[in-house]
Amino acid sequence: MKVRLIAIITSLLFVLSAAQALALPTNTQVEFSVNGVSVATTGIDSITGFGTRTFTFTAAGAYDVRSFFDLDLSLMTTGFFNEYGQTFNSVKAGQSWEIDEPGYWIGDLHANFKGTAGFDNTIGTIDVTTGNRITTAQQPDDVAVGMGWKFNLNPGKTATLYFTASDAPASSLFYIGQFEAYGANDSVYFTSDLKIESGGIGGGNPIPEPSTLVLLGSALTGLAVYVQRRRNG
Repeated sequence: MKVRLIAIITSLLFVLSAAQALALPTNTQVEFSVNGVSVATTGIDSITGFGTRTFTFTAAGAYDVRSFFDLDLSLMTTGFFNEYGQTFNSVKAGQSWEIDEPGYWIGDLHANFKGTAGFDNTIGTIDVTTGNRITTAQQPDDVAVGMGWKFNLNPGKTATLYFTASDAPASSLFYIGQFEAYGANDSVYFTSDLKIESGGIGGGNPIPEPSTLVLLGSALTGLAVYVQRRRNG
C-alpha cells in the first residue's frame, strides 16, 4: 500500500512539473485597430493569446494599424505583476512598439493604443518611488505589449501585414520578448512584419510606359492612313 501511494504521489508530481514547464499564458486582453477603428481578433486564441492576426489592404491611402496584447504569465502561481519585457533586432521604417503596464496603475500603453500619437517606442513608465522603469528586469510588473505600423499605400499596390504571439522568437525581424521574472521559464514572443507588393485597386489606369506610347502612336498613324485611303478610293 505504501509503495502504491508513493508511486501515485510521484506521478502527480511529474504531471505538475510537466504542466508548469509547458505553462501557457492567459489571454487577458487582445485588441487590434485600423485607422482608429477596432477590428476583430481573428486568428488569436481566446484562452492563451497565441496566434497570428493577418491584414491585407488593396485600397490606396494612409494606414495606421495597431495591436495590443495583455497576456499574463504564470497567472495562477505567481500572479500578473511578475513580468518584464525586452526588445530584439531593429525596427523597420513605419514600425512602432511599446512595452508597459497596460494602464491599471501608472502605465499608459492602452491609452497610447487608443490615442492619436500611438506607441512611444519605450519600455516602461518611471515609478517615482523607486526611480526605475516598471516592466523592466529591474522592476517587473504587469506587462502589456503594443506593436503598430503607419504607411501610405500607393495605387496599384497591396499591403500585407501580420502580428504574431507565440512561444518562439523571430530569427531576424524585430520582436519583443515577455518573460517571467521569478524563476519560471515562461515566455511569450511578439513579432510583426509588413510587405507591400504590386497589385491592388483604387488607383485608376496606370501611366503607359514610353514603349507603349510609341506602339500606340504607330497604330493610330496606321489607322489614319487606312481611313484616308478608303476615302480616296
